[in-house]
Amino acid sequence: MYLDESTRSGEKALLDALYEEGLIPTYSFPKDVVSTYIEDENGKIQQQVERGLDIAISEYAPGRSIVVDKKTYVIGGLYVHQGKRFNFKQAEDYLRDPNYTKDLKQCTRCKWFGYANEVENDTCPFCGDPSL
Repeated sequence: MYLDESTRSGEKALLDALYEEGLIPTYSFPKDVVSTYIEDENGKIQQQVERGLDIAISEYAPGRSIVVDKKTYVIGGLYVHQGKRFNFKQAEDYLRDPNYTKDLKQCTRCKWFGYANEVENDTCPFCGDPSL
């Protein structure tokens, strides 16, 4: 292997510097891997999803959706996984803030869904079914 004068003197090669700064995509081996967990209602981990930090920052933000095994999950908040049960205490302010949580209604007939406060007389605005 040929080493030029700049490599021998301790300077980094351009590709190495770009890689270390995260400017070159690394699909096969992401740096700074971050996990999120999908739990069942009893707090048992069903899935562990890992992403590189550059992607995880946007995908794991509260309110965003991720798709795992053809199922869509909405990120409810950020917390440190501590085992047996999910502790809502860390996300409590977020879950109580009306700017972040909204009541939804779903039509039993056509499966339309929307914000409960935007539905008049419990009638589906899509199909007209009166049994929301």
